Amino acid sequence: MFTVLTITFMIFRTLLAAPLPRAEDGVYYLPDNAIVLDDGYELSIQGVLGAIIILICALLLWFRGLYSFKLVQGLVGFITLGFIAWVLLANFEPAGTFGHNRWTIYLTVPIACGIVGILLMSCTLHMYLILLGGLGGLAAGLWVLGWRDHLSIQSDYGRAILLVILVVVGCTLAALDQFFHMMGTAITGAYMLMLGLDVFFHTGFTYCFTATLDSNPHHATEYRTTRETYIIQSVLIVATLAGLIAQICFGVAVSGAFMNILDA
Repeated sequence: MFTVLTITFMIFRTLLAAPLPRAEDGVYYLPDNAIVLDDGYELSIQGVLGAIIILICALLLWFRGLYSFKLVQGLVGFITLGFIAWVLLANFEPAGTFGHNRWTIYLTVPIACGIVGILLMSCTLHMYLILLGGLGGLAAGLWVLGWRDHLSIQSDYGRAILLVILVVVGCTLAALDQFFHMMGTAITGAYMLMLGLDVFFHTGFTYCFTATLDSNPHHATEYRTTRETYIIQSVLIVATLAGLIAQICFGVAVSGAFMNILDA
C-alpha cells in the first residue's frame, strides 16, 4: 500500500511540475521538448491528432497484406481525398485565415473528405492499385526535392512537372505489375511515417512537403536542409525497404487479393 501511495505521489508531483498547455482561441498548444528546429513552431492538439492519423495510415500501408483488399481500398481512398482536401485548404486559405477554428478546420475537413474517399473507393476495383502507384510517385518526388535548400528544383513549374511525371509513371507501372504498387505502398508509407514523426520533432522535414504543395502567398514557408533533415531523408530509404519487405513477407495475402480483383 505504501508503495502504491509513493508511486501515485511521484506521478502527481511530476504532472504538477510539467509545463501546462498554452491556450488560445480554438487551439491548445502543448509543451514539446523534442522540437529540434527553434523557429517559433508549437505543437497543437490538432497537430497531435493529425500526426497520429498519419502514423496509423503509414503502418496500415506497410502491413496491408494482413487484411483484405477491401480495407486497403478504403485506406487509399481516405489518404487520397484527405490529401487533396488539405492541399486545397492550404492553397485557397484567405489572407484573414479561417478564423479561430483554423487548425480544427485543417484537421476535420481532410478527415471528412477522407471518409468520402472511402465510400467512393468501395465502388471501384482497380483504381486503388493505380492510386497506390501515384501516391508512391508523389512521395518519391518530394523525397528528391528535399535534398537541397529551397528544394532541389527552384522553379515552381519545374517541381510541378517532376511531380506530375512521377505520379503518371507510378500510376502506369502500378497498373502493369504487382511489384510496382507494392513499391508505391512502401514509399508512401515511409514518407507518411517520417511526416507524422516530424510533427513531434520538427526538424524542418515537413517544410519540404508544405513548401512544395502550398503555394499560398500568405504562407511563407522556407525549406532549409539540416543534419536532421538529411538523417530523415536517409532513414526514409531504409523505411521504404522495410515496408517493401513487410509486404513481401505477407505477399500471399496481397497476391490473393490481386488475383481476385483480376478475376472479378
